[in-house]
Amino acid sequence: MGVRMLLATGVGSIVAPSPMLVLWTLLVLGAVCGAVVTAAKGRTGWFFVGLVTGVTFLFSAFLPAAPGSPWAKRAARRRVEAP
Repeated sequence: MGVRMLLATGVGSIVAPSPMLVLWTLLVLGAVCGAVVTAAKGRTGWFFVGLVTGVTFLFSAFLPAAPGSPWAKRAARRRVEAP
């Protein structure tokens, strides 16, 4: 209905998305990015708490990586390779 309605009425512009849709999209993308970083840092406890609440991902993404996690191994490898 949307595109056909615009074409039928002769409206040349596309309607902008609602601000709430944009806000929710940004919140979901932020939570997904935080979840990936939290999992890569080896913070499994924070990861499962984040799955339940959804808000701790943003906090736990800023915590230091656990020793032996993929994130810590990558950081150590980058320090060795850096001149």
